[in-house]
Amino acid sequence: MKMPNGWPCAILAAMLGLGAAQAAPPSPPEPQRTFASADDAATAFVSALRNHDEAELRAILGPEADRVLDSGDRYADRELHQRFLALYDEKHAIDQKDAEHAELDVGRNDWPLPIPLVASEGRWTFDTKAGAQTIVERRIGRNELLAIRTLLASVDAQYDYFDRMHQATGSGAYATRFLSTPAHHDGLYWPVTGGGAESPLGPLIDAAQDAGYPGQLTSGKPIPYEGYYFRILTAQGPNGDGGAKSYIQSGHMTGGFALIAWPAGFNSSGIMTFIAGPDGDVYQKDLGPQTARIAAAITAFDPDPTWSRVAMTND
Repeated sequence: MKMPNGWPCAILAAMLGLGAAQAAPPSPPEPQRTFASADDAATAFVSALRNHDEAELRAILGPEADRVLDSGDRYADRELHQRFLALYDEKHAIDQKDAEHAELDVGRNDWPLPIPLVASEGRWTFDTKAGAQTIVERRIGRNELLAIRTLLASVDAQYDYFDRMHQATGSGAYATRFLSTPAHHDGLYWPVTGGGAESPLGPLIDAAQDAGYPGQLTSGKPIPYEGYYFRILTAQGPNGDGGAKSYIQSGHMTGGFALIAWPAGFNSSGIMTFIAGPDGDVYQKDLGPQTARIAAAITAFDPDPTWSRVAMTND
């Protein structure tokens, strides 16, 4: 539910008047930390994760650490870290494959941490490069599935909102925003006060808050949810059902609605960008490394042939 925030470093440097010639050369990376045993390495990793010590985690995991630790959604990252720690506390063991290879298994089902442990010259270290791609692929698959489910939940919420507006005012309208402005019910979600009715998107937002997400924008800045940004579209293009049109009529969105979701970190929290129309059909497209810029410029639901329809299942 966020427009992209943050600027590429080059743009930020230009804004601050820092040209390339003025910038100090980057410091050489610190050598990846090694340990006397696989168990020592695992213990240090878990301790740093539990203490949210990012500097220590980067030292332990080495140059590939950011691919593993930072998806672009710090709330989703934190939730996954807590799940891992819960499994670790439930049960953990070092599975020694041979004299130079081991893995950390956690939980009652002995789930292996995808980052293997390797030994060289009697010292153990995490082979982060070997495990990073597996972690990223699992993260992307999970986040993309959740993004689709969130879009479908938002479609249902829009119809709920329309019905409530019709009952309250005699004329229905769809919401143009996800989060209501303070003390108003002009979005799909509002906090419940004084025994009032739950908002259409209340169950989803409540679950998100339970996972550590804030229930409101922080300092006016929206945040990604489970690795994706979401936005409501107020128009459709020529490839929408009925052709190009604005959904807003006489100041109210009565002519329909659509939604877009795109990854907070391309190729890290997700790859595909998704759009959904009022019929609940979801379409996907890989917008590439410039996903944030391209998605921010999309203002209409327009599933042309470059978008592919997502096949839905009943599970």
